[in-house]
Amino acid sequence: MAKYAPKMQNYGFLTDLKREYLITGKDKNLDEDTENKQKQYDFHIERHARQALKDLILVARSSPPKKNKKIFTIGLMRLLLSAVVAQQRREITEDGIYFQVLIKEIEKTVNEDTAYPAQIRCDVVEYPGSPFAIREPDWNDMDIDDRRHWFNAIQKFVR
Repeated sequence: MAKYAPKMQNYGFLTDLKREYLITGKDKNLDEDTENKQKQYDFHIERHARQALKDLILVARSSPPKKNKKIFTIGLMRLLLSAVVAQQRREITEDGIYFQVLIKEIEKTVNEDTAYPAQIRCDVVEYPGSPFAIREPDWNDMDIDDRRHWFNAIQKFVR
């Protein structure tokens, strides 16, 4: 009887191997050709992540509001925005400072709702050395066990 490799769980666009690679920073199955495989992983992850985001935009625009509330929960959107902004924070882009561009886009989109008479305005006011800055732990500062714990907590959270 032929032996079959265990079936990979593929929830989302990442395979288990690529998920493990992102969590640990390496793939336990990589051999002497490690550098090439890591470049391939990075290339595929970047390409598929961009496509996954485009697909999510399509889902968000095409789904009825009730379904969108189930898919794009506040908790998940907080985690996504926090993870993305934590990496790019104050980077200068062609559109402006990264986090400010996101805030202004939210403001613009909310104000497009003509059924609501009041408009909102989001001003970014920086207070140097603010004692109120609370951040989640930096992914790059976590050891592998902490990364796995954080990732598993998210999986439980999203169900």
